[in-house]
Amino acid sequence: MTLAPPPSFAPPGWLVNAHLQSIVPSLRLRRPLVTRRARQMLACAETQIVDCGDGVRLLGKGAITAKIDIEVAGASAGAKAAVEKAGGSVTTTFKKTVYANKKGEPGKRQKRRSDAAARRAARQG
Repeated sequence: MTLAPPPSFAPPGWLVNAHLQSIVPSLRLRRPLVTRRARQMLACAETQIVDCGDGVRLLGKGAITAKIDIEVAGASAGAKAAVEKAGGSVTTTFKKTVYANKKGEPGKRQKRRSDAAARRAARQG
């Protein structure tokens, strides 16, 4: 199904007022027309791959209603939950660098962090 190009638009005389034009789109009377047109547009929808480069992080605010599969460097927990609730999936590609010394062992910072995590776990139970 393809969408026909929209005809040229010239509003009728009573709709020329700018204030009235700003109110009309929000009327409930238009809702069935908008949903019908949205269905037509979604029927013609295609999968698009958008490459935003490295380091793009998905942050969640708002709602997602369509099923989408996303591959990003990182994602917040809220964004991941919203995408998965809509039936989609989020794949993260960022791998944290673990620094090692010349012997191939973890560096001092990683040792301190792992020791601190072990002590916290021992205290908590």
